[in-house]
Amino acid sequence: MPRAFTLPASAYVCVTGDETRSGDEAFAHAVAHFDVRQYAIFTFEQSDAQPGACWPEAPVARWQGADHTPAQVGRRDINTVYVDVEIDEPSYLILADSYYPGWRAFVRPQGTGEDQERALTVERVNGNFRGVFLEEPGAWTVRFRFSPDSVKVGGFATFMAAVVIVFVLGVWLWRYFYRERATETGIQAAARNSLAPMALQLFNRGIDFAFAIVMLRILDPEGAGKYYYAIVIFGWFDILTNFGLNTLLTREVARDKSRANRYLYNSSVLRLGLAGVGVLFLGGFLLARQALFAPPLTTDTIVAILLLYAGLIPNSLAYGLTALFYAHEKAEYPAAITTIATMLKATLGILVLVLGFGIVGLAGASVAINVITLAILWYLCVRHFFRPRVEPDAGLRGFMLREGGPLMVNHLLATIFFRVDVILLEVIRGNTSVGWYSTAYKWLDALNVIPAFLTLGIFPAMSRQAKEDPPGLQRSYHLTVKLLVMAALPVAMATTFISEVLIGILGGSAYLPDGAVALRLMIWSIPIGWINSVTNYVLIALDQQRPLTRAFVVGVGFNLAANMAFMPTYGYRAAAVITILSELALLGAFYWLLRRALAPVPWLALLWRPVTATALMGVVMAALWPAQAFLALLVGAVAYGGALALLRPFSPAEVAQLAPLMPARMRARWT
Repeated sequence: MPRAFTLPASAYVCVTGDETRSGDEAFAHAVAHFDVRQYAIFTFEQSDAQPGACWPEAPVARWQGADHTPAQVGRRDINTVYVDVEIDEPSYLILADSYYPGWRAFVRPQGTGEDQERALTVERVNGNFRGVFLEEPGAWTVRFRFSPDSVKVGGFATFMAAVVIVFVLGVWLWRYFYRERATETGIQAAARNSLAPMALQLFNRGIDFAFAIVMLRILDPEGAGKYYYAIVIFGWFDILTNFGLNTLLTREVARDKSRANRYLYNSSVLRLGLAGVGVLFLGGFLLARQALFAPPLTTDTIVAILLLYAGLIPNSLAYGLTALFYAHEKAEYPAAITTIATMLKATLGILVLVLGFGIVGLAGASVAINVITLAILWYLCVRHFFRPRVEPDAGLRGFMLREGGPLMVNHLLATIFFRVDVILLEVIRGNTSVGWYSTAYKWLDALNVIPAFLTLGIFPAMSRQAKEDPPGLQRSYHLTVKLLVMAALPVAMATTFISEVLIGILGGSAYLPDGAVALRLMIWSIPIGWINSVTNYVLIALDQQRPLTRAFVVGVGFNLAANMAFMPTYGYRAAAVITILSELALLGAFYWLLRRALAPVPWLALLWRPVTATALMGVVMAALWPAQAFLALLVGAVAYGGALALLRPFSPAEVAQLAPLMPARMRARWT
């Protein structure tokens, strides 16, 4: 027999074990009746096969043998084998190499690259060998690759050991070099509350990416989809129980720290009450989902949702303590705790997956991590601020419900604003388009850490300025917009050129070129989106949360209407472009509110310098890219920095604000 050969699908035979005979014994009995040169014999346990569908329950006359056709074994190395095959009907390809669960298989048309591959299921055939099913006639190349989960888990363990070392070293360096001073300026406090959390959150993203790489390979696509579904449902109820209380607590306590305990206690009471109300909504949702839609949710999905909801209670209380740290402008503490929680989540997550607990184990691990996070934050609150005590205030709770309601609605609308295109794309174009598009979204989510933590870091100072110094708030807003745009534009330009590399790293060849096209388009939403991020918080500082709801309705409405109009024709490309246009629509609505509540914004004066520098960067990269990509990236970055330095984007007053953050020599040069 040849090392590789094909048999038509009609030559398929399944055999099963039972209570008295194992699957291997059943196969040994089957080869006395079926010639393996003419049959592909697959073995199942009785629980895996339909009763009566396999031999010996089905009569021998049911099975039709056929002559095998040799296949060509091509290039091979220590853990990869390539097989070229031509078939004129659906067939099984059998490679007479020993089967082991760590083998993967991928098929592509002959003469094409790995970017055209799709995955196949490798099954044990004829007792010991590897077999795959080829559905379509044609000339194919099948790549068998040995990639066992044990190697991935071992690599992840090594990675996590390095992560712990880097984190401990980073904490030691922070404590060694940083000393909190009573004379700390506002810009220094904002930098401390922004830069450290941003760096840690980017660090966390790296851990999450490494965890996802292993998790997605241990869980099959169905299991990963179930857990993602459970996470989405959890996200809805997380918004409900928080009810905008995090932002409200940060804003009010930043203005008057003497009220910290009262706000913390009463917001916690509200969180527990909202979680209790949420149980009724969750029960109603699950009952409706099971009764109205087919197929119903599986048991493990429902258990995962319930476990995640149970973890919502300590998670929500931890949010309150986190908001307290932000109000006291000590954002580095919850940021460091989030990093510890991320490391625990990744480690416990891999452990429960290896032990076979699946998505229920992942949900249970998240509950344990939420409890640990709450305990650490409680300890730090007692150590740095006060021991939380009972201080009921019904009037304050009523105020928090009235003020927090619009913030909750805004948060919900913002969530819909950023994800409604994914929901529509799945309905209109299917899961494959969503897969390409969501891979690009993952890079945007990672980059959006920057505006999220910068705005959270400066929000307490902006809340005070909104009450005490509106002109100072205007200056802070202008400076923050400049900094964000100066960071976003070169990132967008560089990503445009290296999008294929980024998508290849995260998703592999299966997501190219479409994922890269989506990223190349979507990345240009971040300069506008980052401006919207800080503008949103400025409007909240100005007590404009109710008018903000109307602005979000405008953005969501435009996003929905545009996607429904253009997505059926242009698919994910339309969704990516509409993401940019939706950010513009939201910015227009935000600016109308900001102009009324604070002052007009001189957009041209703020932005023309970084836009000019970015245009120069793009020209330089386009000229050098065909010759050498890395050189183009490097020279483009230098061109951008040099152009900005020559254009001097900061006014003397802004330089004076930034001066405390600069090294002494640079400070003397700039000032």
